[in-house]
Amino acid sequence: MITNSIPMGGWETMIWITTFFLSTSRPTIFLWHVLAIMCNLSHVARYLLSVVLSTPEN
Repeated sequence: MITNSIPMGGWETMIWITTFFLSTSRPTIFLWHVLAIMCNLSHVARYLLSVVLSTPEN
């Protein structure tokens, strides 16, 4: 999953809180979509930042 490549810190807490909300409230699909979008944006931003900083040889 995407979370494997994201450094665990605030993400662990965010995922735990999200799971808690998913188990207690109804609009779970909406929350999952929001979380997925946030994860994807963060993942892309981290990837682009790492590419810019390290400039790997492709």
